[in-house]
Amino acid sequence: MKGRKVVTKYHEKNSPITIREKKTAFFILLVIVVTSASLAYGDAEVDRRSESLVNEAQEFDEGEDITTIPQRIDFRYQFRALSGDKDRNTFTTRIEKPFRLRDNWELGTRLDLPVIYSEQTSSDNPDGEWRAGAGDVLIQGVLIRKFDKNNAFGFGSQLILPTATEDQMGKGKLQLSPTAAWKMTMNSVSKGSFFVPLVRYAFDIGGSDSSSHISELQVNPIFHFPLPDGWSVRLWSSPDFKYDFRLNEWFIPADVVTSKKLTKRFGIAFQLAAPIYHGDDLKSYDWKMETRFGFYY
Repeated sequence: MKGRKVVTKYHEKNSPITIREKKTAFFILLVIVVTSASLAYGDAEVDRRSESLVNEAQEFDEGEDITTIPQRIDFRYQFRALSGDKDRNTFTTRIEKPFRLRDNWELGTRLDLPVIYSEQTSSDNPDGEWRAGAGDVLIQGVLIRKFDKNNAFGFGSQLILPTATEDQMGKGKLQLSPTAAWKMTMNSVSKGSFFVPLVRYAFDIGGSDSSSHISELQVNPIFHFPLPDGWSVRLWSSPDFKYDFRLNEWFIPADVVTSKKLTKRFGIAFQLAAPIYHGDDLKSYDWKMETRFGFYY
């Protein structure tokens, strides 16, 4: 009970994130990326001498990590069962487009436009009524270096704008999320499989004084496995796997996505997630599901 009082006190004061916390987060991010890149280099050299492996299952999974950005429009529906018998529905239009640069470099761009329909309580909705409105807009830009079709490195950032029309539909903060990832093949496990360690540090740089500060390390050990008939399975591709420096707590979900590119221009994906472990004051949801429809243009 004493620990919970300390957390509540923190939120009331809304203390700024310390420089030490930010330095720690960036140091952890750097160590993970450099270590992963070093371990992957030897396998990448061998794989570059072999024939590149690209199948339909892998194609539709493009964009779920930052190392391969497709030219695609996604329509996504996400349902979250929240604590306190509350639900949250999110309808997101995602627009992605890559721009080819010199020497196997690309600039990958993304724009997320969410609409929220929820019964969460907030200062704008104290009675917990069902309300609809806009969420926080996300803009992403990443530089991608492709060594071949199966091995790549990407780094960049997300910018999240506090555009939510009500408090419960966004975080009320202008956010930056520096991101880095390395894609490596796992052909020794199964043909066409790959692993993408992705790390991201999210923090606020402005916004409402009444909203809590943000300081999160997001970790995604993404595994991709192709299945028969063009299907695939992907594990831990969601940014919900995170450590909150304000609360000193983890949220670790089990996250599974199955997807298929049905035609040259259209694909579908389904995701289910539920927490494996979470801190007392950090529970993003009881469970989550998402359906995605992707159109290539």
